[in-house]
Amino acid sequence: MGHYYLLSEAVLPEVQIEYYCQDLPLLCQAGREVLPRAHFFERPDGCFSQQYDLILASSSVWYEENWRPLVDRLISVANPYLYVTRMIFVEQAASYVAMQRPWAVGYRTEYLCWILNRGEFVDYVSAQGMDVVREFLISRGPHIHDAPEQGDYRGFLFRKKAAATINGRTRSS
Repeated sequence: MGHYYLLSEAVLPEVQIEYYCQDLPLLCQAGREVLPRAHFFERPDGCFSQQYDLILASSSVWYEENWRPLVDRLISVANPYLYVTRMIFVEQAASYVAMQRPWAVGYRTEYLCWILNRGEFVDYVSAQGMDVVREFLISRGPHIHDAPEQGDYRGFLFRKKAAATINGRTRSS
């Protein structure tokens, strides 16, 4: 519903924030009512039509079975920053799927999420032309029954590598 918009304004009061959010239709409808200054999209097509200074993907990428195409799309509109956060990552085990049951916070549903190997994720994003600016350790993840490895909630701030031309050759810096 746009709570990151309000947090951004509170943390950076001197910065004029233009906030765009893609979410479920019900949340977009509520967001438009509460924050008419923000822009809400029910379908991804709307938000992938322009460039943004900062892309924030909070607890969303891990719901995509094939997460790489989504990350590619996020990178394509990040100019220059991409922040992927609030996902569980493991260090040693291969990426695996888990069942999420958020009953304790009031959601009466269950759904699959992908617990990604940290190195695999960072290496993939880096290979797409992004540098890790900072990694955030958020907290220990919940216990996942029979998981090959328990993970931690983490976030990663990436920045597009700058292309520079030296002696007629293009290189990344």
